[in-house]
Amino acid sequence: MIRSPLRAKQVEHLLYLLLVLAGGALLLWFVFDYFALIEAVTEHAPW
Repeated sequence: MIRSPLRAKQVEHLLYLLLVLAGGALLLWFVFDYFALIEAVTEHAPW
């Protein structure tokens, strides 16, 4: 495995950054999807 602590820290930081980016993208996608759903519901609403 990784022997130097610095390299391990770099990899850990990179993984954390990737996780944050993925989480942020997913959150953004959910928000946009939610707005699209609201729009679709209000368009086809009986009122």
